[in-house]
Amino acid sequence: MDSKAMENPVFQEGVQAYVKGEYTASIEKFSKYLEQEPNDAVGLTSRGAARLLAGKPDKAIPDFNASIQTDPTYAKTYHLRGLAFVKINEDQRALADFDKAISLAPEYAAAYNSRSELHNKLHNEDQAVEDQQMVIHLTEKHIQEFSNENNVWRSDHLALEEAGIADVMNR
Repeated sequence: MDSKAMENPVFQEGVQAYVKGEYTASIEKFSKYLEQEPNDAVGLTSRGAARLLAGKPDKAIPDFNASIQTDPTYAKTYHLRGLAFVKINEDQRALADFDKAISLAPEYAAAYNSRSELHNKLHNEDQAVEDQQMVIHLTEKHIQEFSNENNVWRSDHLALEEAGIADVMNR
């Protein structure tokens, strides 16, 4: 996804407000950013996420729709729109969005988790269990990948220490 958002100070202020849980301020900053870049998918998704967490799913959905129009390949937008649909009891639309997020990003554990919760709500216990098993599998896989990366870093660092290039205190 190509976006100018990460380089923009107004967008970054919106992110900072979002992280602090200041969703109204975050929405204002993202809106200001979108005045400059009205078709930026990251900006639209970010404002939609802030609106969703501010308890305004009906205002979030148009942002997610616009983001999808701009970039239909961003799985997170479908996932977030699905969460908004759950909030307004549009369960079948939510399910379709979770399915789409998973089809775009098959290792996106959060989408499986959300779909599992929705399947539980809809009394589709078998599908809910299947999705939870996938969440567990992906979590274990990511932990293993992280451990492997850390072990590679550690091995490389130890080799550099032995060569006198790295400091033992930087472990």
